[in-house]
Amino acid sequence: MNLVDILVFSTLISAVDPVAVLSVFEEIHVNKLLYICVFGESLLNDAVTIVLYHAFHHMTKIGQMHLIYQDFTNTMYNFLLVAGGGVLIGLVFVCLTALVTKHGSVAPILQPLICLVMPYVAYLLSELVHASGILAIVTCGLMMKPYICGSLTEEALITVKYFLKTLSSSSEAIIFVFLGFSIFSKNHRWDVVFTGVVVFACLICRFVAVFSLTAIANLMRSRKIGIRDQIIMAFGGLRGAICFGLALTLDGEAIVSKPILISTTLVVIAVTVFIQGTTIKPLVLYLDVTTDEEEEKTIIRRSVEDLMSAVEAIVGNKGPYYWRRQASKLNDRYVQPTLTRKTTSRGVQLLRKYTVMSTEEQKEALLKTFGV
Repeated sequence: MNLVDILVFSTLISAVDPVAVLSVFEEIHVNKLLYICVFGESLLNDAVTIVLYHAFHHMTKIGQMHLIYQDFTNTMYNFLLVAGGGVLIGLVFVCLTALVTKHGSVAPILQPLICLVMPYVAYLLSELVHASGILAIVTCGLMMKPYICGSLTEEALITVKYFLKTLSSSSEAIIFVFLGFSIFSKNHRWDVVFTGVVVFACLICRFVAVFSLTAIANLMRSRKIGIRDQIIMAFGGLRGAICFGLALTLDGEAIVSKPILISTTLVVIAVTVFIQGTTIKPLVLYLDVTTDEEEEKTIIRRSVEDLMSAVEAIVGNKGPYYWRRQASKLNDRYVQPTLTRKTTSRGVQLLRKYTVMSTEEQKEALLKTFGV
């Protein structure tokens, strides 16, 4: 393998699959910081992996001997274009979905269908124009909730929630069934030394990357990511369907070592899923990782950002909370009223929750007064 072949393989083998880890997290109820870090990292990791994979795969078709300086600069340009185009298409479809659900409240039975079809259309359109489909659909998933939940009926919300859970579980099951079939149905070519080095490097480099990047992130975080959470994040780097699918789509004529790469990819998936996946739960329990129930849940803790924003407004300081407040004002005054039927901001939700609590307390006091 030449350098470009190694770059392609290193890109696809970096795609992590958080399904097993997140299922364990949900069972144990780990703290939300760890859950969000693992989920967000794996999600964006897959998106960036696919974009880089296509860029390096294009280089393999050109051939390493024929590559020139402009090919590398064009690759960086195409990476930004593909990633930015996917995000832009995702944002456009978020606005379209929000407007359709807002004005389609007269036909609530169609609202779940719109929420499910529009992101998929964004994915297909992105792939059609050679943008990143996965980034488009990820953008839809991230941005649809705050701007669409306010327009959906309660029945539509329940339908979307449980249908997506069922669909995701079924899809993951089917994918791993095909992975199992592939282990025994293909004519594999093995390179034991290469496979051993790849498995070892995936584990070691995962720990080095997580500890290094977390150390940098902790310099700017008020709530630090602890060493135990870092160990779980590093150990949870399971490989799955994404890297196997990319290995299968390699151009066998441009990359003559494709059979070895497919076999090595299957070994990495098997090792990470069966060894790391089955031991992640005992490791979480052994390290006594903070669970969601152990975290302090008070209105003051959840409103620290709002309080700091108010303090900065009083003293006239334009700190980080000032710009966050300005973005929040823009969202509350213009974006949400345009895209939703009713606001779903945190302040309104808090006020609604407090109103419900006050009503319940008044009801109990009234019942006690009359001796009921």
